[in-house]
Amino acid sequence: MTTEQLDHLVTTSRWDRLNPGVRVAMIIALIAPIVTVVVADTDWVRYLAAAAVLVVALAFGWVRETDGLRVPLN
Repeated sequence: MTTEQLDHLVTTSRWDRLNPGVRVAMIIALIAPIVTVVVADTDWVRYLAAAAVLVVALAFGWVRETDGLRVPLN
């Protein structure tokens, strides 16, 4: 493996692998609105929670596709 290939591998690592706290926070942010949809007693709260699920899911997908932290090789 050349230095260029190794550098590319390091810089394209998904940063939720490098920072597991990001993964935990996003999972909690996704589970909370789902629980709210189930336990809410008014329709508008359910609609807002369903919208939050969609927004968080999109954000989760975006975070997973980012290049992540840049770690230069010396």
